[in-house]
Amino acid sequence: MTHDLADLTDRPSGNPVLDRLDGVISGADAAEQIDAIIRQPDAEDVLQSLRAPTFYRLMKRAGWDQSYDLLQYATPDQIQVFIDFDCWKRDRLLTDELQKWLKALVSESDDEHFKRVCRDLDSEILAILFKSHLHVEMTDDQERPPDHLEGEVEVTPDGWYAIVYPDDEDKATLIRMLLDRLYHVDRVLAWTLLEAVRWELMSEMEENAYQWRNTRLEEYGFVGRDEAMEIYQYVEPVEYRETLEQDGSEVDARVEPPQRLDVPQVFQQEFDDEFFIFRAVEPLADEEEVKRILFQIRAVLNRAVIADGIEPGEIEAGREVVRRTLGYMSLGLQFLSRDDLERAQDYVLDVPLKQIFRVGFSLTSKLQHKVQSLKDRPTLGLLEEDNLSLLDGDDRALVESLLRRRPTYAEGSHDYDIFKEQEQLDSAAFRVGMIAFKQVWLFGLEDRSVSEVGSLLFGDDTLNSPETVTFDMLFATRVVHYLISDEDDPALTPLEPSTLETLPELMRDAPWEDDVAGYFEDLLDPIVEASSAATDKLAVRWLRQTLDRLDDEFGRISELDRPEVFESVLLLADT
Repeated sequence: MTHDLADLTDRPSGNPVLDRLDGVISGADAAEQIDAIIRQPDAEDVLQSLRAPTFYRLMKRAGWDQSYDLLQYATPDQIQVFIDFDCWKRDRLLTDELQKWLKALVSESDDEHFKRVCRDLDSEILAILFKSHLHVEMTDDQERPPDHLEGEVEVTPDGWYAIVYPDDEDKATLIRMLLDRLYHVDRVLAWTLLEAVRWELMSEMEENAYQWRNTRLEEYGFVGRDEAMEIYQYVEPVEYRETLEQDGSEVDARVEPPQRLDVPQVFQQEFDDEFFIFRAVEPLADEEEVKRILFQIRAVLNRAVIADGIEPGEIEAGREVVRRTLGYMSLGLQFLSRDDLERAQDYVLDVPLKQIFRVGFSLTSKLQHKVQSLKDRPTLGLLEEDNLSLLDGDDRALVESLLRRRPTYAEGSHDYDIFKEQEQLDSAAFRVGMIAFKQVWLFGLEDRSVSEVGSLLFGDDTLNSPETVTFDMLFATRVVHYLISDEDDPALTPLEPSTLETLPELMRDAPWEDDVAGYFEDLLDPIVEASSAATDKLAVRWLRQTLDRLDDEFGRISELDRPEVFESVLLLADT
């Protein structure tokens, strides 16, 4: 007889897609699920019939105090997967984490269960623990430990081995309990482990254990890291979309999901109409198709978890990875379908979701490469300790978010989010284009060299701190020169504070309000003529933003008592 958590509690997960499907294990409260299991007359059979990852996540969500004593009912195969999930960091076995499970095993299990688990675990697991903390030698005349051994030395019950236990009392106590129990129930295994401490190479044992672990994890959809990284391979988004539109859907090989589909609780909590892929899946009527889609999403999520360095057992803590995976998938689907929900529904049925994910990631990766290139034209900052110093807060936030290992979106300096929709991508692309234009304006159209701009920042004549000088401040200074100077082409130099006295009234009158481009024609024309036609809109937009900032700072004051407090323009120091 097989059992399932979904058979033992009818509490819905709260997810409108998952709750209408048969065969999806809900994320009901873990403590309630454990209680429901324990109350079953065949509770041990119920636990042993659970898939190991399901059992593990149940224990993890309930907390160790609530689930500690369940380990005595778990099968050796289940316990092996618990260790696979919880006790590894990349290719390294974490013996401190392993001790938690072994302590529960030696404390709660009867002799038969203890012997069976120790026998069926990968032989390297206990050997690695022992070799990490013990020194083992043969005794002299099978009675006394060798005289040269120091520390806490004990002889095994058969008198054959002298063991130097670790100074850490907790570790020493646990290993002593394990050895004593093994000598009682399986002396041959105890000898085997002690001989492994004496002769086996730690590197070989770790490599073998790691390979066996990866083989088991693949059975649960967790591939090796090299294979997992393939979902982050770049695919040209436009070309891929055109291929789909010209040649039809790229039909995926149909991999059928298991009868009972276990999805992480964190996924159940996040998979909602915030994401375009949810909105494409929700209306689908065929529950088996929906289940197959969810199985694919889980497979992509598993790969993202491994690729991003999160261990399989920590997936419930990887909320950011779950959201980013759904976000990239949603962005890719929205792009490929051109925001057409009906076409998107066709694509989620027929196009491999890992390809849709790759398209979404590739769209953000293209922006990332553009931002990376901006640093070479010639720079985004002139301070040795800050290579983004010429950007204001919002621009800096966007650049920093795009330069992350997995690009994210920053609406503003305090508003970060994962990429999940075309509108964010379009906004980010425009803003990156604006940043590029600001660079071109300063170092190209204004024909300023890095050294010349540096002299403005660090010169004795400049009142402003170099850390506060940005592209926006320099452009605002240029605009104010244009407004208050009699010169046809005033230089980009710090402003004399006394010359700002007419600025507040001018900002309040705003004679340019009806025709910004016309009023600032002499300022804008050289910019447009020296660049492309598309620059016209960027220049006017930047000008409007600059006038708004100047109005915020100067338009609401009646007189300039302390011009040094103003932050939007470059000011001349009082000499």
